[in-house]
This record gives sequence, structure tokens and C-alpha cells, in this order.
Amino acid sequence: MRAATLASLAPALILACGDKDEAPATDTGADEGPGVVEDDDSPYLGEVDGDPGETFDAAAVEEAVEGLVAAARQLHAYPALLAYSDMMGLADEDCPTWYTSEEGLEYWYDSCTTEGGAAFEGYGYTVEYSEEEYPEGFADGDGNHWWGLQYYGIASIAAPDGSSFTSGGGAGLLYGYTDEGNSIFYSAVNEGFAYDGSYSEGTWLGAGLDPEMAMYAIHSPEVDGRIFVISGRATVESEGVHAVVLDEITIFDEALGSTCPEEPAGTVSILDSEGNWYDLVFDGPDFSGNGGEAERCDGCAEAWQGATLLGEACIDFSPLLDWDTHPFAGLE
Repeated sequence: MRAATLASLAPALILACGDKDEAPATDTGADEGPGVVEDDDSPYLGEVDGDPGETFDAAAVEEAVEGLVAAARQLHAYPALLAYSDMMGLADEDCPTWYTSEEGLEYWYDSCTTEGGAAFEGYGYTVEYSEEEYPEGFADGDGNHWWGLQYYGIASIAAPDGSSFTSGGGAGLLYGYTDEGNSIFYSAVNEGFAYDGSYSEGTWLGAGLDPEMAMYAIHSPEVDGRIFVISGRATVESEGVHAVVLDEITIFDEALGSTCPEEPAGTVSILDSEGNWYDLVFDGPDFSGNGGEAERCDGCAEAWQGATLLGEACIDFSPLLDWDTHPFAGLE
């Protein structure tokens, strides 16, 4: 992601689609609170080039993470789903060829060109939980009821006008409600999507971004409370920082019982321009009741490399809760 593009997008779980009878798990609780990630357990820590204390740049880290947080609610799956639907409108009776799996899943798999000149390569399929087929929502067994659309494909589609679509994984956008009457929302998109057709303008696809992002949100109308959980990664082009990884960042407001609404639970990992990884460990409350102590509720994370404390970084996560009844920007 380019830092300038993230700035322009600011307020102005990885999904693999499969069996239609499967719905996303929505248990966002954690068995343990945030803690220091040791070297042997972290998939992010690489060899340190020089003294970590000298290479850690708190100001650069804060700028990069806040840029991603500010844009995060726009990095949902809808642009990818719309792009796929648009390009599938170019199919004809003979291209691409459709098949049905043993489980009854319809998918296309082909390398072909339509009479109109559209080229299809690869495969793709969708799974839909429609309100017509599921008038009460698809029940996942955990008290959640879902509607929405999921797509998976390794595909490229080229239109006669020169526009194209490529995908290297899945995208899904679901919404619904809980047995308690709360609204729930889920979005996930894999890296590998690109599209420059007529519906790309104003979206992350049009900006040339390639996010890997999973987001889950709850709105409680009874108390007007909000929860937002996000995991994902993005490369950035900002001074001193190359990539940001969000690991189960969980934030909720006072209306739903947070003792520290300005700070999340979870870890943000940073890859700097020298190839070093740092972990920012936040102290906000999680759903298991860990964290959120008043003396540590300052919006700042301790920055660690392995067992070495480097300093702290203070991040504004308020954009994740800055919505009314729908969390994903442009879909309100």
C-alpha cells in the first residue's frame, strides 16, 4: 500500500469459501491476554540488522499503523465481489464451461474466449446465503444468522475493451443478527485481486491496493454499542516501515463494557525498512476479561523485539468504532 493512497482513503481471518453449509466462526474471544511473543514462537521475527533500539522509529511506526487503521473500514470485500460479478457478465453459453461438484457446488473451469472476445482463464465459484433461500438467515449453530455472498477463484478474465480482473483467492461479505438481537457483520478478502473496470473507481481496487484483511463487527441497538475485530496485513511505502500485520486487534466501546475504549487488545507487528520485525503489544480488554487496567489504558503499546523492550508507540484506533449502524465504509 502506498502511504499517499492510504491517506486518500482515510475518512473522506482470511476466508476460503467452500461448503455452503459452513459459515464463518464468530468466536472472537481469546484464551489468554496479550503478552510478549518470544523469538521461537513468532512467525514474524527475522534476524536483527544492528541494534534494535537504534532501528526502531516510533514516529514512523505510528504514522504507518494509523494510516492503515484510518483506511481499514474501506478495505472490505464488496469491491472484489462486484468486480467479479461485472466480469462474469461477459460469459456466454460456451465460455466458460460449468461443472457441478459431488457436493452440488457449481463452478467454472476453463481456458476459453467468448464469441464477444472476452477471455477466461482458471476457475471460480460463489456461495450465496440469500434472504429468499434463508428468510431467517443461515444459522451457524452459535446463535448467529447470516446472509451474504462468498467467492473463491484462481482466475483471470479479460474484457474486449481492455479491462481485466484477476483473483488469487477468496472474498466474502456477510451480515446478519444474533439470537440476542445484535447486528453482525463479516468481511474477508485475500491478496491477489486486481480490477480496472468500470466499478473500480473510488475503491481500493481502483487505487491499486492489494489488502489481506478479515474484519468482524457487532452493533448492539439496545445500548448503541460497537465491537470491531480486525486481522490482516498490508505493505506500505512510508519512511522506515515496509509492512504492518494486525493480529486479532479487538476494540469495543464503553456501552458494551469496555474499561478502556481507546485501546484495543491484540498485537500489531511491524516490518521496518531494514528487515527487522517488531511487535506492538496493546493492553486493552479482550472478551475473556483480560486487560483494560486503568493504569495501562493510555492508547500506547509496548514495542518488543523478542524479549527486548524497545519503547512504545501510541496509536489512534478510534476510526474502527467511528460508524453508526454499519461498519464498512460505503455500504451504510
